[in-house]
Amino acid sequence: MGSELSIEGQGNDYLGLIGDEVAKIKAILVDRISRVESCVKEGGVSAARGSQQVQEIQEMEERFEAERADLQAQLREKEEILHARGSDFKRLEENLSAKIHDLESQVREKERLLDLRDAELKDLKSKMRTLYFSPASPITPTEEDTVTPKEAEEEQGETPRRSEVEQRGILVS
Repeated sequence: MGSELSIEGQGNDYLGLIGDEVAKIKAILVDRISRVESCVKEGGVSAARGSQQVQEIQEMEERFEAERADLQAQLREKEEILHARGSDFKRLEENLSAKIHDLESQVREKERLLDLRDAELKDLKSKMRTLYFSPASPITPTEEDTVTPKEAEEEQGETPRRSEVEQRGILVS
């Protein structure tokens, strides 16, 4: 988005340059016209000289119009480029948003699978303890094998893991 503002700023700078050029040409024309008018009013200019200056003014006006048309064409071209770049940035932003969404979905699925594995592991541990400590078991438990009430409570109170990303609140839904 910052790039779009930069591009628009360049377009505005370009418009400013065009406006300055038009103002300079207009000032030249106004000066010439006023000089011709003052010469004609004073009567010191011959008819041939006056018509030559009028012709020069007309030529300047034609050059002015041609240059203005050229500058307007360049401006339209720059505006089209700006519009195309803006569209490219928008498409890129949409593609990146879609990829981010897909990656977030994959992370959630992997977390779900990890939670399932944790639950299976917990279940298997519980079944092993049940079998190991059953009266029919040929193995006698040692002091290391016994589970303290605190350990049992911690094992019972375990909650499925969350990824660090989700715990920090970075994952966007």
